[in-house]
Amino acid sequence: MLEARAKINLYLEVFPRVSEGYHPIRTLFQTVALSDRLAAEEIESPTVFSAHYDPDLTFHPELQWSDGNLLYEAFEAIEMAIGHPCGRWKFDLQKRIPAQSGLGGGSADAAALIRWLSRKFGLNPRTEQAVAKQVGADVPFLLENGTALGEGNGSALSPLPLLPPLPVLIVQPPFTMSTAKMYEQYDHIVSKSAHALNGEGEQSPRSPLQVYEALKSQYPVDSRNDFEAVAWEYYPEYRVFLNFFSRLGKDEGSEDPSILLKRMSGSGSAHYIVFRSETDRAVLAHYESVCRNHRCWAVLTRFSGGVMV
Repeated sequence: MLEARAKINLYLEVFPRVSEGYHPIRTLFQTVALSDRLAAEEIESPTVFSAHYDPDLTFHPELQWSDGNLLYEAFEAIEMAIGHPCGRWKFDLQKRIPAQSGLGGGSADAAALIRWLSRKFGLNPRTEQAVAKQVGADVPFLLENGTALGEGNGSALSPLPLLPPLPVLIVQPPFTMSTAKMYEQYDHIVSKSAHALNGEGEQSPRSPLQVYEALKSQYPVDSRNDFEAVAWEYYPEYRVFLNFFSRLGKDEGSEDPSILLKRMSGSGSAHYIVFRSETDRAVLAHYESVCRNHRCWAVLTRFSGGVMV
């Protein structure tokens, strides 16, 4: 059984599209214990694939063994890299990471398959990373896991020492956001202003490394995700959700001292709350219950790291 861990973006700055066709980003990646599971069994008949969603998940998009499924694209890319077929397999994917959430579920699944097939067929780490970059921008990070700065299209990585296994509540509102659509809408906003988001080009009050150092010391910290401004502009339902989410932990103007950071992950729609390590389990369960009662999918997890075999 292969494990495919989700990621969150503890910081995400997006820049205008460059001539190569992508949007450079500056981000702080962190993997969490929430994960999908992939079972693989060698068979004699042609490869078959099935996906089963956790019943708690709100959205269950259909996955086929074809282009558009990052597992399929990873399998094809590995075959190209080794120069011969990988065999015939029965793949069963157990989905616990919500779709179109900004948590990198599809990329995590692809990374788990690339890691496993690379070991099975003896690919060197350099080729393994090249395959990961070919499949998707988040896949190289999810091949390694842990904590890292990401630049370029997200695949230029600078690994950092692991952060503590801090508790995290991940919350997905009852709607999804398409990454492609969010970038398209980002372009529209930037074309109207000639500046990047967040303060018309002014520097964020925090840098990725400042956010990293604060969380390492378990100090409350502000951060940045440029897609929040895009969502606010184009999704009326997001404004309703953010009004709810931003008030979590606030009581007459004071902030719950157990909360370190609240932010959107990736291009959404999932958000997260990072807590101090000593936060009482009952407090965490209370926040999870409040979010579920607000018609959101919510799950408690923690920071995780380390290379997975």
